[in-house]
Amino acid sequence: TIVEFMVDMIAPQENEIVCDPACGSGGFLIRYFQKVSDKILLRLESDYQKQKQEIEKNTKLSKEQKNSQIFSAFKNTEKLSDITNSHSPLWHLANGCIFGTDANERMARTSKMNMIMHGDGHGGIRHQNGFKNIDDIKEDAFNVIITNPPFGSVVNDISILSNYTLPNKKPIREEFLFIERCLGLLKSGGRLAIVLPESV
Repeated sequence: TIVEFMVDMIAPQENEIVCDPACGSGGFLIRYFQKVSDKILLRLESDYQKQKQEIEKNTKLSKEQKNSQIFSAFKNTEKLSDITNSHSPLWHLANGCIFGTDANERMARTSKMNMIMHGDGHGGIRHQNGFKNIDDIKEDAFNVIITNPPFGSVVNDISILSNYTLPNKKPIREEFLFIERCLGLLKSGGRLAIVLPESV
């Protein structure tokens, strides 16, 4: 329920790039992927219906020509709906828009597996420390951050703390540092949905 509420609140859009820097089993990313996939499929269906209507209204075409063009439009829509087609918007969503990381190797593997089982998008999941910039997961890279970071632990690794302004070179609770991390990952005008303890 919380995942659905937060994803709905963030209002995901096609072509936006999302990241969960503490992805766990991938719940937020799976729901995000499903929501955007549904939008894409509805758009493709709507585009096809418009094309079909325009073809049917065209009085210059014979019945055979109309049927041929409608069939061609249908086949094109089918191609664009195929996640394995590298030119389809679903392939772009799965391979270029969904990113996540988890410091726990088992959770990162679980997240990848869950993404595969729910339609894909696993290629952007990494096993790495969520506080570090590695490859695609870096500052100013995402339109949307949606996450439920771990609470209670203290970060005292100086190689991590030296990259942040909040801790002032002293140990800090993870939930505080994740706020700065998430804001740093966002592009200008980006949106953040984060679960935090009431004390924060």
